[in-house]
This record gives sequence, structure tokens and C-alpha cells, in this order.
Amino acid sequence: MKLTDEKRTLVNELVSKYGNIVTRNQLCDFMRSKGVDFRGSRPPKGSPFPSWITNTKSLRAGRGQYDLSSLVNGDSADTSEKTEVEMPRVAIP
Repeated sequence: MKLTDEKRTLVNELVSKYGNIVTRNQLCDFMRSKGVDFRGSRPPKGSPFPSWITNTKSLRAGRGQYDLSSLVNGDSADTSEKTEVEMPRVAIP
């Protein structure tokens, strides 16, 4: 994922306020402080909510948690799909 200057600024502000691990609630609170008006934890379609963070599997650090450390210094997270490796089946006696 290539970060635009706007996204890079957003990531740097999030990390300076909350640290490298950011929760979904913190993202919502942060966006509300920026003037994005929505109720609950689901922003409306078309809002400037950073769904590119919540939808990138490689940034997930747990349930509702996102690790932004790979994005802090202008690095990019790997957004390629993870391939599943089929394990050999073993008969259990």
C-alpha cells in the first residue's frame, strides 16, 4: 500500500496520540475529533473514515486492534492476500 501524504499525516497523528497499537474505538474518537459526524461504531458510506486501516489484514493486531508501526516511517504494510497452504491429511488410528 502506498501512502499518500494525507494518509501518512493521519497515521503519524494517530501514533503520536495513541501509540503504535490503535483500537477501533480510538479511530472513531479520533475521526469525531476531526469533525466526522457519525453515531455508534459504524461510519456512514462515503465518510472519510480510514477504512483502509481496518480493512488491511496485515495491520490487525487483535480483535479491533491495528498495529500502525509498519506505516509510521513511510513504510507500507503488505496488503497482498495471504495464501493458504494445504496441510497433508493424516489418518488417526
